[in-house]
Amino acid sequence: MTTRGKWGASAGAPLFLLFLALSLPACHHARHSAENVGHDRILSSTRLDLPFDYVAGTRVIASRFLDFPAKTLLIRFSKPQTVLSSLSGWREGVVTVGNHYTAPPAWPATYCLGLEGTEKRTMALLGLERRSSSFLYTGADMANLAYAERESDGFLVGVFATAGVKGNAQRASVDIGEYVEQGTINLIILTNRKLAPEAMARALVTATEAKTAALEDLDIRSSYSGKPATGTGTDNVLVAEGSGVPAAMTGGHVKFGELMAKAVYAAVREAIARQNGLFAQRDIGQRLAERKIHPALLLEESGHIGASRKAVARAVEALLDKPRYAGFLAGALALSDSQERGLARDTSAFSSLCLAIAGELAGKPVRGLAPAIVDESVPPVLREALNALATGVLQKRKRATVF
Repeated sequence: MTTRGKWGASAGAPLFLLFLALSLPACHHARHSAENVGHDRILSSTRLDLPFDYVAGTRVIASRFLDFPAKTLLIRFSKPQTVLSSLSGWREGVVTVGNHYTAPPAWPATYCLGLEGTEKRTMALLGLERRSSSFLYTGADMANLAYAERESDGFLVGVFATAGVKGNAQRASVDIGEYVEQGTINLIILTNRKLAPEAMARALVTATEAKTAALEDLDIRSSYSGKPATGTGTDNVLVAEGSGVPAAMTGGHVKFGELMAKAVYAAVREAIARQNGLFAQRDIGQRLAERKIHPALLLEESGHIGASRKAVARAVEALLDKPRYAGFLAGALALSDSQERGLARDTSAFSSLCLAIAGELAGKPVRGLAPAIVDESVPPVLREALNALATGVLQKRKRATVF
């Protein structure tokens, strides 16, 4: 993935080249695994209980895989199932599904083995047959696995989710595709109904919509463009056929689709909180940083506020810890996103608010804002909001000097 950083250089290219450099020796390592890698082995197993009559057993298995810790969610069915996976497609006669986590130090080796080689090795570790198994693969630790259920009117949906969004969160239609796997949102969907093929296919749409809603409500940003993220670029969904009363619809207008969306939404939010520690009410400074905006650094480097710029930077940073001004910046973030989408054209009312905030901080009315931050990579609304805080701090310092 390629983005342009402050100095105009590609920020994504060095990451990709580093990954490639690590992968080259790992390819040699993978080809000679019998000599250089210890035996893969299972270390422990923890049972999970699920309320679906066609699920014979569910476990989270800890193992040693490619010489590093790994974990696998393993779901065994009491009778063969048809599954639809966005990774491996339509599969019949499946008796085991799962989600396999490989630790980051082993990623170069899995890169060289490829999906087929990694899958063969995973199946061998777990004592499974590839023809009757369907797995997802992730770099999100299974220790941070989330599970959510929603039930109503006799319908029951259960969703397992793992999610990592700090490495390669993306906004579809904006970000460039240059494959480097770092984070993934994986979903496994189980129901108490026998889903028709069209219901399984529609479930992928429902799950994707709900996942994106969760990312939007958490204000997850693209790791590349800083725009609102819609996924990670390597996300996958697996839905099992299930058993019970037939169901042909899983869209949002039917109760089944509603429950599925709510379970996915809850599971994704919990998985992101577990894996990345990201909550809706996180620090405003963190949310700015996720947009690649660092107010203190921008102010310290500003050539428009004189020798006091470091003191101003510290003061503005301190203001962001105060609920009132954090709320002011949060409003600016929302307005900025609306403006970028073409939903808010006239922001003059916000400009008046900025003058009022600057005056409040200065202790007297101000007629205009100091151009403390002029970097055009900062969206106009956010630039104006930060300049309001900086102006208030500057005017207050001037008054203190006079008196």
